Amino acid sequence: MSDSQENAENCKLRAFEKNNYFYGKLMTVRDFVLEQQYYNDKRWLINNLLFGSGTVCGLNVSSVDMNIIVKSGFAIDKCGRRSSYQRM
Repeated sequence: MSDSQENAENCKLRAFEKNNYFYGKLMTVRDFVLEQQYYNDKRWLINNLLFGSGTVCGLNVSSVDMNIIVKSGFAIDKCGRRSSYQRM
């Protein structure tokens, strides 16, 4: 599977599944993972629909003597996930 096919699979819109809590419920790892996945998927959808993909700020790229320099910045990928890069 190529990278573009794999990315397309990862970016597919899927139904949101929210955890149903009730008094006395025995919490398992799946419950905690499901809760985190629900909020991540919602945030990624909003990021993608409202802002689209690309560089939000920074991430200036330059070339100096056969070296590539990437400056600090923030971007959103085509799935709506955010990523930041901070130079140390």
